[in-house]
Amino acid sequence: MGNVSLLTFVSFVLPVVGQFIYLVSLEGGGPNDADDWLDKNLRRLTALVFLSTVTFTLALCISVWHKSSVKSILWTLFCLSLLVVVTNHGSTVQQHGAYNLLGFFFFFLPEIFIVSVMRCSFSFFRTRVFLRYKRVLLAVGVVLLLFFSYILLSSSSNWGDGLFARKMEPSYKACPISYPVISWDQIYESTIGKAYSYWAWRRCPAVPQFSTPSSNNTVTIDCPADRSASYTVLPLLEGRLGRFMGIYVQERTVVNKYNGPFPLETDAAIATCGADHNVHITCNRNPDVIERLTSPKNGHQHSPSPLAGAVPNIIFVFVDAVSRSAWHRKFSSTLAFLEGLKNSPNAEVFQFLRFHSIAHKTRDNSRAMFTGNIEDPFATIWELIDDKYVTGIVDNTCHEWSANYLFGRSSIADHRLNSLWCTPEYNGNGRMESYNLLRGPWSAQRRCIAGQLVHDLAFKYANLFLDAYKDQQKFLLLKFTEGHEPTGMIVGMLDDPLATFLSTLDFNTTALIMVSDHGLHMGPLFSFGLTSQLESLLPGWFMVLPKWWLGGTRSQILMENEQALVSPYNIFATVLEIAGFDIPTKVSTRSHFAQSVASHNLVANSCLSAGIPQHLCLCEVHPSTNLVPL
Repeated sequence: MGNVSLLTFVSFVLPVVGQFIYLVSLEGGGPNDADDWLDKNLRRLTALVFLSTVTFTLALCISVWHKSSVKSILWTLFCLSLLVVVTNHGSTVQQHGAYNLLGFFFFFLPEIFIVSVMRCSFSFFRTRVFLRYKRVLLAVGVVLLLFFSYILLSSSSNWGDGLFARKMEPSYKACPISYPVISWDQIYESTIGKAYSYWAWRRCPAVPQFSTPSSNNTVTIDCPADRSASYTVLPLLEGRLGRFMGIYVQERTVVNKYNGPFPLETDAAIATCGADHNVHITCNRNPDVIERLTSPKNGHQHSPSPLAGAVPNIIFVFVDAVSRSAWHRKFSSTLAFLEGLKNSPNAEVFQFLRFHSIAHKTRDNSRAMFTGNIEDPFATIWELIDDKYVTGIVDNTCHEWSANYLFGRSSIADHRLNSLWCTPEYNGNGRMESYNLLRGPWSAQRRCIAGQLVHDLAFKYANLFLDAYKDQQKFLLLKFTEGHEPTGMIVGMLDDPLATFLSTLDFNTTALIMVSDHGLHMGPLFSFGLTSQLESLLPGWFMVLPKWWLGGTRSQILMENEQALVSPYNIFATVLEIAGFDIPTKVSTRSHFAQSVASHNLVANSCLSAGIPQHLCLCEVHPSTNLVPL
């Protein structure tokens, strides 16, 4: 009787304890140091969430299987405690509690499944069927155990795969990096992640097309008389500070009553009929840009033709938070397209299997990538080359990269599609704290504006930009945040659209740089998964370069550097070389780490010479462990 009473007491206490532990996990830093605080405390917070789920699981087991006259009270207490967990999103870090909640169910649901299987198994072991066929059933169990062990141990067999059946060599002399023993990321993506994708990848809600753009850049709305028609021309955002961009747009957005066709005066406008919205984007050719390019600072005119001394167009595709291995798992169509260029008479494809981040997050990686420096507000690539190139940026967040990461200095580009991503449907109230798991640029489901996928709108604008300046050199930065969410699955939605976009490019006149700044750096897998911590510092980097630009020497050097240790600094120098700049002149004042992979043999490179902090360096990780120094 005493044991029953003790068990009843424990079953009352456990939900309350689980609730308390979870609420502790919602703590965070102040508004000015929230990101850094989370970086330093991520493992502790994840451990608290995990401990909370274990406590709730034990409470649930007792509530279900314990025979007690107060079982209804136990169930009520359990449900109320769980309700507190589900509805509490915290307050000190921007929607940090929403990610805690995802982590909670990431642990809680498998725990419930495992406990249920164990319960059913114990019951089955006492049945006559088991006693009669126990040898056969035990043999089947051993076979299944061996099979799943094989699956686990073979999960990392293709972890080092690259293009053209080449692999990252683990024992490469300058920087040995051991393969993980088990690739938990791959197991998760092929099981739970794949099932989750069926829901998260569903189509955007259908919206009727009631407005039509014309050839003279005006839009006509055909709306029934019983519904109100209006339109909004979204403001230009050049020079506006990134974190306040959404507020700026929403405060200055004017809804105009529709009285007839309206002009597309900026890059984006929204037509409204009742509660439905249509998005219209354009990219108008700017005469001032043409004048600048025909009388450039250096006194030269440039043509996109592949002639001696010419420079190619540059398409820079930046996908946040995707490791090199994840590129191969999630971008099968895109990488198949690149492999299809193997025998192209016009271009060659290159990859860098030891591309190594210099930080776990975007700030320093992108600073090094776009400015060649992480400590000073130097000019960006697109500002350095604007005497040769029309520059365009598509960043599908309501933030301006340089205002956020370049010490508050806003960079200038000829065309920049930003305001569209600041609309309430995608950006909430204009503040970052309105982002959550289901809305905004870090959403863990498909992202839509007016019935269209956000990345489809980005590619549409990219094509408009390229068409507007067919006779000029173009630099286009396409920046996507689909990888920046805790499930790691939404980024796969980019694969087919990206492959389709690449198939429209002329690689006889175009250089492609396709890269990530780091791998997955959030969620339970990153917090406890050693493979994820390894992958977070090994993002993907691929390039397609015209053969006329390569010549014989550059092509050979690029192939030799395939296994070399490279970092974001190398991307900065390489893009400048593609754009026709003298690298020592442009780079020496910024960083001695920045060397072009097309003109420098980096076979003997090291973390020190590549600008990678020693505490993050993955080289010389002991083969017998799966640990990564953090």
